[in-house]
Order: sequence, then C-alpha cells, then structure tokens
Amino acid sequence: MKGKGDGTGRWRIAGFMSDASLDRVGMGVVETDGVDILSLGETRARSYSEAERKVLRAARGTWPGEDGAEAAARVVEAAHARLCEGLDDVDGIGLH
Repeated sequence: MKGKGDGTGRWRIAGFMSDASLDRVGMGVVETDGVDILSLGETRARSYSEAERKVLRAARGTWPGEDGAEAAARVVEAAHARLCEGLDDVDGIGLH
C-alpha cells in the first residue's frame, strides 16, 4: 500500500454500499492518513434495474446456499464491479 514506508502516509480508498431500499449501489473515494479524512474524491452511483430488484427482493431472508442467495450475490457483485470500471489510483476498496 502507498504510504507504508514511503513517508506520505496517505491512502485513497473507494468505499461501496448497496442501499437497503434496493434502489442503487454507490461509491465514494476518500483520501485518508488512516485516522482523519484528508479529502473527499469522486462519487458514483448505479441504480438497480427492476429485474435486478426482483432478484434481490426474492433473496431477502436467505442464507448462502439457499434458493435465490447466489443469484442475488451475482447481481450485487456485478453492480459493484461496474462502478469499479475505470476507477484508477486507489489503494484499497471497502464494501458495506
């Protein structure tokens, strides 16, 4: 990771969140020294389609391995991956 020995102590981290209302997934970049937020960077969002929302709603209350859980995981992972496209110069990614 940048900063771990190069003297800068600064990292650019992209944080992702899929909202509980199943509307969209969002991403924001922060620059941090590990303690404080030094600056806010780019933000992105992607709405779920109605077909994707249907898959996600069907999986509510399921556990991995149960019907619908894997399909929902694929929808969420693909949405997050699309937001990563063209995202450069980040040192880490967090998902919530």
